[in-house]
Amino acid sequence: MGKDEAISVGSWIRIDPLWPGIWRVSRILSDFDELRWNLDKPVTQSHRSILFCDRIVNDNWKQSFNTRSCEISLVGLLNAEDSSQLKSLLSKDLQLQEAFEKYQSLPHPIDLIANVPFGGMSEEIAGQFTSACDEILRSRIDAGLTVDELLELLKHRGLLGYQSVHPKQVSLQFTCVDHEVRAKKFVFRKYRLRSG
Repeated sequence: MGKDEAISVGSWIRIDPLWPGIWRVSRILSDFDELRWNLDKPVTQSHRSILFCDRIVNDNWKQSFNTRSCEISLVGLLNAEDSSQLKSLLSKDLQLQEAFEKYQSLPHPIDLIANVPFGGMSEEIAGQFTSACDEILRSRIDAGLTVDELLELLKHRGLLGYQSVHPKQVSLQFTCVDHEVRAKKFVFRKYRLRSG
């Protein structure tokens, strides 16, 4: 695979064997803190870079638009043969080139989803869990909450002690829309409860 420092926005890459075809890097996310779902654990700055990529053609060199994200260590720059074939294809097929440019100009958000399990609750607490979460999250989540802010709200409401306790009764699923980051922390703007 290619060297990380050679890959930038606009680079043509392969993500073999994960996803076949030829991809173009549209965004690189780095300099963020890893998620921590325990306030007692230290904040850890990530050493990873996440690439957001759009596929133009599959391995048969046929149009196959798609959008994915992956860690930079999984990708490699095109070799000379692939680069030459792609250049030739784009010079001959202006319709493909225009369609791909249009595809790339549209938003294709890739959300970061986090599932946080809760369990070991009495029937009474389990019965109040949904309304308690709505009470502390519904009016605040639209503005965006970091993991630390979410955990502090759950702690203040007395729910954090049930996190990751077995048997699991419910999960809170948080969504960070398109991997939004604020001050190195992922920002979650949606939540829902999942039973079991």
